[in-house]
Amino acid sequence: IRFFATYAIWSNSLKGVADPIQEGGGVGGGAAPPYNGNTNHGWLFGTQAEWYF
Repeated sequence: IRFFATYAIWSNSLKGVADPIQEGGGVGGGAAPPYNGNTNHGWLFGTQAEWYF
């Protein structure tokens, strides 16, 4: 499994589209979830797993 954090800037139309409660609360001083608050930049956190058969 891989963990990553990416700093990103998004368009103003995406400001506030994610509900902090719905997305699991604020992490890192309110930097997550991605499009919270009234900002157009922030840190995106996530994980990724690759499956081999």
